[in-house]
Amino acid sequence: MTDVLTAAIARIDAGDAAGARALLQRALSSPEIATQPLDAYRAQRLLSKRAFAALLGVTEQTYRRVLATPERTRLELRQRICHVLGVSPYHINEFYPAQPGLMTQVRAAVERADRDGWAEFDLDTGEFRAG
Repeated sequence: MTDVLTAAIARIDAGDAAGARALLQRALSSPEIATQPLDAYRAQRLLSKRAFAALLGVTEQTYRRVLATPERTRLELRQRICHVLGVSPYHINEFYPAQPGLMTQVRAAVERADRDGWAEFDLDTGEFRAG
């Protein structure tokens, strides 16, 4: 969802409020933000916990600790894991748990804009204008 919001903002910046609206509506019709448990990334590679830990450059014990208590995982380790897997921390459930409330807020904002009208923000002037 973060990528969708970034793309929508870019369209708004380019003066394409209608395109941003369409992009958000398509995203809202899809499931919640797609995150996966870290162990799902391991299973997709058909690796044992020990082999996956080695791929990540940690011991199996450290890998199991990340799964058990992700909130205690050091920032540097999180960054390394994301780099090795080639994903954003937003795609790893242990690092960014699913937030169903976020989608509810985005849907409510789009419904409000549909009802009350969309607005555009001009970054150059700092002014809002009706869309």
